[in-house]
Amino acid sequence: YKAINKDNQEFLVKVIPHIKIAQNSQIQDLLVSEINIQKNVESDHVVRLLDCKRSPNNLYIFTDYCEEGNLQKKIDQGHIFSEKEACEIILQITKAFISMGNIMHRDIRPANIFLSKGKIKVANFYFSKIFDHKETRQQHTLLGTPLYMAPQLLNEWTESEKCDVYSAGCLFYQLLFGKLPWTGDSVPKIAFNIRTKLLAF
Repeated sequence: YKAINKDNQEFLVKVIPHIKIAQNSQIQDLLVSEINIQKNVESDHVVRLLDCKRSPNNLYIFTDYCEEGNLQKKIDQGHIFSEKEACEIILQITKAFISMGNIMHRDIRPANIFLSKGKIKVANFYFSKIFDHKETRQQHTLLGTPLYMAPQLLNEWTESEKCDVYSAGCLFYQLLFGKLPWTGDSVPKIAFNIRTKLLAF
């Protein structure tokens, strides 16, 4: 929800019922991870986590409000991105990646890329995690959006922060050509198409 405080400042607030958290330990773990990770990332190109509050019924997570919405909204409105626009968007996403260090976002897609005052901002760290180079297979690898997901994740192979680079590449292709590089109606089908179909330009 959009929220406004007494000083007339605008925020975005995510409202999560306690009962939903209590019913699913995975949701609880992901929320704790999201809060801990996002509050430690400082960048002009990452949506800031401003505060967390509790009421008897809900958890409230306050973040920056991005008045221009997200890239998915622009795509749905039929916006055609020029090559210059697409390159500038990817440049700013890259700056966000640099500020994130060893944090894997794991859900880079248009709905999680917001615009505010002419700047691109990466949002929604719900599936993110700190990457340990000693780790290999992960317990919850298949998180995120399959159409933007790296083959390593689709096939539950070793994951790394480079998986975010692949997702950004899919996004870049979509901005340039108005469609995704590979599609499919299931995870196995998407993985199969990536392996067997040439990328068309």
